[in-house]
Amino acid sequence: MKSKDLHSVWSAPDNSRLTAKQYSFRLPVHVAAKLAAMGEMYPNKTRTQIVGDLLSTAIDE
Repeated sequence: MKSKDLHSVWSAPDNSRLTAKQYSFRLPVHVAAKLAAMGEMYPNKTRTQIVGDLLSTAIDE
């Protein structure tokens, strides 16, 4: 997935599956604020979905 595709992905319904294992990590405050802003822009997406899509995009690029 390309970063330019994130808006269209986040605007569409989600049918993805999640792993059984849960990951936990701490973020810098400014990154957490940006994630919170994205959550407000896309209220139908969870933080898990947003972070997962951002990580997937960064790994692909």
